[in-house]
Amino acid sequence: MNLGKCTGCRTCQSVCAMVHESELNHELARIQVTKDDKMGINVSVPCSQCSTAACVEVCPIGAIAYVPTTGANVIDPDKCIGCQMCMMVCPIGAVSKIEKQGQKAIIKCDLCNGDPQCVKYCESGAIRFEEPQETADRHSKAFSEKVILLLKDLKGIAGD
Repeated sequence: MNLGKCTGCRTCQSVCAMVHESELNHELARIQVTKDDKMGINVSVPCSQCSTAACVEVCPIGAIAYVPTTGANVIDPDKCIGCQMCMMVCPIGAVSKIEKQGQKAIIKCDLCNGDPQCVKYCESGAIRFEEPQETADRHSKAFSEKVILLLKDLKGIAGD
């Protein structure tokens, strides 16, 4: 995810809702977009598919499970009892509740069976699909770079 690139166009939500629900309704999307026009902030919030996922761990009946072939933590709608515990523990708010055909359902990104359509149609390139190790490596490198800069600053403050 590249937060600075999101334009708030909501194409990701449109594509997601059409792929999963065959309906052009942003409320049915498995990706959220936070938009604040006054502050000029646009942020798309796709599920990070955490390697140690709080939503998976908290589900009292095991309705959310990791699918190795797609790399996604997926909700089984036939098992889900709608307790919303997964919604409460998701650190980024990527699990949501929808109502369709008079029924409430808990939804989250399932990576479109390993081929996330939101990534394909994101014109600004704000949404990326990376393998978990790629993400970990990128975060580790960014952290290392920040630590090196901090150490250089501290060395400069201490007078070498």
